[in-house]
Amino acid sequence: MGKPLEHVMLHRGLGWVCTGLVLLFAIQMLDVALQMFPVTQLLEDGNAANLEPPGSLYVIPVLMLLAGASMIGRGMAGRRAAATATAESTG
Repeated sequence: MGKPLEHVMLHRGLGWVCTGLVLLFAIQMLDVALQMFPVTQLLEDGNAANLEPPGSLYVIPVLMLLAGASMIGRGMAGRRAAATATAESTG
């Protein structure tokens, strides 16, 4: 017999949250490294500009954090419902 769905949702949600946090940390470290050691990029008009990571780079990790939090919430709600049903059936 497999593990209950609530257990799987909790662990999967924790995995997504941890992965999102690691990605956010990596992006932040990239941003700090580019500030400490500026990399210039020659633009088409001949001017030079500092290379910066785009703001849209943060979208995926933030979505992963939200998805993981949602999974954890569903898992906790499922556990609570299962515990309530067990308590009601035993009296």
